[in-house]
Amino acid sequence: LTLTLIRHNAQLWLPFLGGDGPAGLAMDRGEATGETRSEVDTVNYLKCNISIDVNHLADGFRLQLNETREIGNNVFEGHAKISKLPSHLVAQIARMYYKVDIQQKAKILRAVTFANTLDVYEFCSDEYKKVLDKGRKLRAKAIEMNVDEVFGDSSDPDAYITGHYELVSVLTHKGRSADSGHYTAWAKNFITDEKTKKPVDSWTLFDDETPHAKKEEDILALKGGGDHHMAYMLVYRALYAKEPIAVNDESGAKPME
Repeated sequence: LTLTLIRHNAQLWLPFLGGDGPAGLAMDRGEATGETRSEVDTVNYLKCNISIDVNHLADGFRLQLNETREIGNNVFEGHAKISKLPSHLVAQIARMYYKVDIQQKAKILRAVTFANTLDVYEFCSDEYKKVLDKGRKLRAKAIEMNVDEVFGDSSDPDAYITGHYELVSVLTHKGRSADSGHYTAWAKNFITDEKTKKPVDSWTLFDDETPHAKKEEDILALKGGGDHHMAYMLVYRALYAKEPIAVNDESGAKPME
């Protein structure tokens, strides 16, 4: 994700590599002096910072995208906006931090809920929202007409990114210490029921060499708040939309009007 930091008329552009192409955040930062600074930065994940006011993943995004930053002797309060989205979005729940008073790493156990789907539209710049609006209208059209949506990917010229994502994997940490504990991976299985043609609720927990069958409710329970496995990193896959398809008896399939 690319960040743009605004300070007066000076422009600072930083190179960015990540994901399947530049994904960006446009960030405006300024203080009472009226000075501004512009910066384009790149990150490979979106961070969910945790405070006493953070209860949900989106709360942590808002906190991180509006954080203060020290540049030289100046402190800037910023407002970041996404200017381009990747095909896969990684969200890090920032549970590990350095506790200055004891000079040790510590872990935040606070529960932070997240959903199986993620909509990042509110975090995007006004300009990029116009790009997303096409795909979102197609998605809404398909739902309204009660037809199956056709999803492509970033390589499909007929598919439009929507700003909607679905959860596909989770990395968890179990334990109260930042320097110890146990990491496990949870992955979604993309299985379709042969009779209903609907997706099957199926996940797999990979705990060392032992796999365990899991359900979506098990995944959503990884919010933290105790000694259970708690989500540390989440991987979401972008949902793309195409024109809904209707069947024409004479000429075959065609886009719906």
